[in-house]
Amino acid sequence: MSHKTAMSRGEGRQPQLPQMDLFKNGLPGSFAGAPRWPELPAKARATLTSLMARLILDHAEKTATPPRKGDQL
Repeated sequence: MSHKTAMSRGEGRQPQLPQMDLFKNGLPGSFAGAPRWPELPAKARATLTSLMARLILDHAEKTATPPRKGDQL
């Protein structure tokens, strides 16, 4: 059996896990009892926002496709 055929039937791949909804109410497990965003102190919200922005920008920088020859920035 070819690699392409096996992959097209989902063989050899890890099962797809459901995406956790971080913004729904009543989160189970380790999030139970955690403060909601508005309940966090302003300084904590600002710090977390800054860290998440840096994380996203760092990831985008590492995964960005380089411009093609002749493309302008």
